Amino acid sequence: AYPDRISDRLIRVMASHANICRYLDMPIQHASSKVLRAMGREGDYQTLLRLADTLRAKIPGVTIRTTVMVGFPGETEDDFCELLDFIRQVRFDKLGVFAYSAEEGTLAAKLGDQVDEDVKTARRERVEEVQALIQAEIQQDKIDREFRAIVEDYDGFTDCYIGRLECDAPDIDFTARFTCPWELNNGDIVRVLVLDVDENGCDLIAEVL
Repeated sequence: AYPDRISDRLIRVMASHANICRYLDMPIQHASSKVLRAMGREGDYQTLLRLADTLRAKIPGVTIRTTVMVGFPGETEDDFCELLDFIRQVRFDKLGVFAYSAEEGTLAAKLGDQVDEDVKTARRERVEEVQALIQAEIQQDKIDREFRAIVEDYDGFTDCYIGRLECDAPDIDFTARFTCPWELNNGDIVRVLVLDVDENGCDLIAEVL
């Protein structure tokens, strides 16, 4: 769901239908106006911030995933710090980051001011560190709260079911491991109480209510 394609109508529909998962993958790519223009994208720091605030105000409990790129040609340290500040302010529920890689035949590959590989790597790692702290706090905030979870598997060794909350997409997000005194089947949707977060600060430990 690219930011410039998220309409008021889409927000209203998501907010008013219980059978629509409240999860949006909204790749912003960057928050610096200069870098966004160079990428051929619309928006800026303030418009993206207002959009995130609007989504959370009008779709209670919405999960917002994003993707950002660092090291795009011409990205300065100030541009990068603006992106970091934006990430800290919005506190995305999920975030993926990758370093720009020049692809033959693209306009960006012909641009000047290409960023050194070691700088791109360092900036990607800095974003990962910031998001890891945010993500750990978000996961901790789920402790002692109830959520819906969908059953996806059973681990006989630990006698736990493995599933996901509505805020976790398959394959790319986190899982929840939960116990239940009765038998469950894959695809069942149950209410769980989150008890803890695993040692990595990512996956949840819960029990079925």
